[in-house]
Amino acid sequence: MVLAPTTGVVAATVIVMGMLSLPVMIRYGYAKKLAAGVIVASGSLAQLIPPSLVLVILSDQIGLSVGDLFLGAFIPG
Repeated sequence: MVLAPTTGVVAATVIVMGMLSLPVMIRYGYAKKLAAGVIVASGSLAQLIPPSLVLVILSDQIGLSVGDLFLGAFIPG
């Protein structure tokens, strides 16, 4: 699922973003419908400018800088 967004699989992006951000959004008091809508919309928009949004979220999860991940994704992208 981590590599799928770079090949254009929108569903994998939305699922990963949902698993990472939905619990946090609900904990901070967002309505479930609003949180789900934001995740679906941003997951779909991430495919328009691939894979920038995915790299930002991934950098937070694995502890690398966003710049390093962008440099690593430059050639394959």
